[in-house]
Amino acid sequence: MNKYFEGKTVLITGGTGSLGSELVKRILPFNPKEIIVFSRNEKMQYQLRMKYPKLTYVLGAVEDYGALEPVISRSNIVIHAAATKHVNVSEIQPRQTCKVNVIGTMNIVDLSLKYGVGMVVGISTDKAVQPYNVYGMTKTLLEKMFVEANRNQDKTKFFVVRYGNVIGSNGSVVPFWYEENKKGNKLKVTDPTMTRFYFTLRQAVDLIFAAINEGDVNYIYSVKMPALRLGDLAEVMSKGNDIEVMGNRGGEKVDEMLITQEEMVHVIEEDVSDFTMFKYDTTKKIGKSPAEAYTSENARLMSRQDIIEILKECGFYDE
Repeated sequence: MNKYFEGKTVLITGGTGSLGSELVKRILPFNPKEIIVFSRNEKMQYQLRMKYPKLTYVLGAVEDYGALEPVISRSNIVIHAAATKHVNVSEIQPRQTCKVNVIGTMNIVDLSLKYGVGMVVGISTDKAVQPYNVYGMTKTLLEKMFVEANRNQDKTKFFVVRYGNVIGSNGSVVPFWYEENKKGNKLKVTDPTMTRFYFTLRQAVDLIFAAINEGDVNYIYSVKMPALRLGDLAEVMSKGNDIEVMGNRGGEKVDEMLITQEEMVHVIEEDVSDFTMFKYDTTKKIGKSPAEAYTSENARLMSRQDIIEILKECGFYDE
């Protein structure tokens, strides 16, 4: 992997988030020329600067073309992790979500093409698959814009990685429930029967590295990840204490889909590190597959012991 990052200027949008911070930690050993952390959060930039003082920190928003242009103009690699990602917030503020997730992505694409950036990685989500909510719709557009950019030129490589839920990401349910349980508060779950795909921050970065190493921009890359029931997760994290069921907040599916039945026609499975990678070929004409769609309902379901082990790995389970 060092051949991709060594001596390069790497821009990470949303660089103070959980994924951005993990990327900084994982890329630094490859001796990049510069890592630029671009984000709107001054407090989190300060906190990250205390840990990594030699990075370049730039305050700005991806929807602001003028703020983004100076940093993209000197970058060799862009990892676009900035997004408004909370489903319930996106449902009540769709215009703001589109500003960040759609206009911001358009700016990333346009400026990367303008300045001849070598490679750009866009972070998508299972919610982009047959999208039901505003957040998912905006990420579908990210995938489509990256595919279009690859189709129209071959100087800049645009990679798409499609995630499930990342355990421990900022603002997500796992760290929130962890803190609530430590305070002795009852954990609130929308619907205990909901299933969700989950994988770790380590695997999220591994997928980015695997996609870059593969080097073929015709694929959307994902992980054949397991799923869990939210009720099981809540009960494990509450250590058997009562939980409170709140009901669906709007915009949320009961189950998520990672690969559609139509996409499964052109999906290759490849073993990488400690996971199996899905590679969906975007250049092929899709058709109905004899295989099922890959959903959190029919994926391997984590047992409660599996959930405990993955929470331990991520630092969210105390004996």
